[in-house]
Amino acid sequence: MSPLEEITDPIITRSRDVPKLYLRAPLDSARADLLSWYDQHKRSLPWRDINDPWSTWVSEIMLQQTRVSSVLDYFDRFMDRFPTPRDLAEAEWDEVASLWAGLGYYSRARNLWEGAKQVVERHHGKVPQTLTEIKALKGVGPYTAGAICSIAFDQPTPIVDGNVMRVFARLYCVTEEMRSAPAQKIFWRLASDWAEGERPGDLNQAIMELGATVCTPKSPTCLFCPLRDVCRASHEADPLSFPVRERKGVKRAHESWLSIVISRPVNRSGERREYALLPRPQSGLLGGQWSLPMKRREGIGAPLEGEFNEWFSELSVVTPKVKSVSIKHAFTHKEWSLWAHVIELEETDDLTLPNEVKWLEITDIDRLALGGPSLKMMLAVGVELKRRRGSGR
Repeated sequence: MSPLEEITDPIITRSRDVPKLYLRAPLDSARADLLSWYDQHKRSLPWRDINDPWSTWVSEIMLQQTRVSSVLDYFDRFMDRFPTPRDLAEAEWDEVASLWAGLGYYSRARNLWEGAKQVVERHHGKVPQTLTEIKALKGVGPYTAGAICSIAFDQPTPIVDGNVMRVFARLYCVTEEMRSAPAQKIFWRLASDWAEGERPGDLNQAIMELGATVCTPKSPTCLFCPLRDVCRASHEADPLSFPVRERKGVKRAHESWLSIVISRPVNRSGERREYALLPRPQSGLLGGQWSLPMKRREGIGAPLEGEFNEWFSELSVVTPKVKSVSIKHAFTHKEWSLWAHVIELEETDDLTLPNEVKWLEITDIDRLALGGPSLKMMLAVGVELKRRRGSGR
């Protein structure tokens, strides 16, 4: 079985399934031009030029749906603490999540953590070298597997991400809608063709680098592109017409929630306060993150005071609220409207809170993986937490 067949099943199987596309010059010379450009202009990134499969794996997981600039500091901190898969496998989840806090999509971190455990259990703590074994690791799909094999092990395995699709769509004038099955077959076949040759890892990174820095979505700088002479779109069409996208408006489901930002004094002066937080279930939206106490409601508009009072009676909250605040938080396909009351307890107040609630000071909360809605809510009421991705700022 060829690397292409192994990595892309069942999307693509054989070259006859893909329409014949052509460049304006031989592929070998185009590869050479691109590699020459990459050697001169590639960005200096901490996971490059070290040939370490663990670093490649971590960086590719972090970079999924995240800008390079956002990943840089996270990568260094994460690798300082977890320089090997074994170090990550032996860590507690809360510590892993705290080092991921602010990057979002925490399922990526959990999958990486569980994948590291698989490496320890199945491969004696070393990232395996075969495509089949790498694909069997938790959270590793065709793209990540191809990246590890090509970048870390110099194997001619293809990778396809948004940057790669955009570059190929313009080079070859791919007219199929980019996310469609026919287009995916084309992109994976082209990626396989380009990866065959010297330095497949650098070649894959060069295509992604070109898409990220030159062949950008809205303002490609074709004048400085090393592949300008072979690009069909630059000669026969408008590069901005590619890739072809099916424009769909994002329709988000709406949910309403009640919440409380509840605190109590740590010392007699009340200058230091701690806040009630609890962990969310490991699976589902915001899985494994920490959250303010929340309660789903059926209403659409602002809640009546009675809704809060009924909930507070269950929690034995008798202290009047200090203030109220409302926020909205958008996920990819869902939007939450949250209404919260701020409650400042006295030292003697007694509550009936869930057993998993923990009282934490600001310095402790800053080290936790606090879910975006709770982070945004606490900032909105004036709690001086560190701002990070997910806070809406």
